Amino acid sequence: MVSEERLDVSLRSLGPDGAGAPGMSAELEDMLSEVERVSTRCPRREAIMIAAISVLYAGSMVFLYRLRGDIDGLPMGYVAGFGASWLIGFVALLWLALVPRAGEVMPRWRNATVATAVAGILFPVAGLVIVRSSEHSIHSHGSVDEFVHFADMCMRFGLMTSAVPIILATLVLRRAVPVRSRSVAAALGAGGGALGGFALHMHCSVTDKLHVGFVHGGLVLVCALVAAVALPRFLRPR
Repeated sequence: MVSEERLDVSLRSLGPDGAGAPGMSAELEDMLSEVERVSTRCPRREAIMIAAISVLYAGSMVFLYRLRGDIDGLPMGYVAGFGASWLIGFVALLWLALVPRAGEVMPRWRNATVATAVAGILFPVAGLVIVRSSEHSIHSHGSVDEFVHFADMCMRFGLMTSAVPIILATLVLRRAVPVRSRSVAAALGAGGGALGGFALHMHCSVTDKLHVGFVHGGLVLVCALVAAVALPRFLRPR
């Protein structure tokens, strides 16, 4: 057991009463005076801005390349309901990839991963099952050449539409996702693919089940896979 006398000696050896830390050097003061205030991210605002810009862009693409020619003969419930599903999927995936939970800074990668998987299954299956046609709709009549032709055109159109939200979201999250960046990237890609699917739904008059399911719905999977491979290097800090 340490005696009180020895403890007093040890404490006095540490220095005079009230001794504090050394003062700040002039060089450090100069450096701190030059530090500028950095504005923090506002994920909610960023997600809303990206969603608004992307939807406007998708609408412009449909307007420039024309609205589907068979829309007048289709049930409006089908057109509006399926279109709303595409948009809800886009917004949900974008939100999960960009906006953290309250009090956190990392994207909700677990929820984003689940949502990506659900979207990657749901949209292709819905395309195979829920299809409506009119007398002005286009069919490939089982021709492989026609199927490939229509698939190529729609995939190009869908990728052009999907690229904008994916690029904008990547710029916002650049070097800000140190862990699980591949999951976040896949969600961004799937969200962009959902927006591309919406544009195709409003533009493409082909109503073959295989086309709507594997091309329109498959766009979600294609974009998710490409983003998961290409984007993590931009999302992770160097």
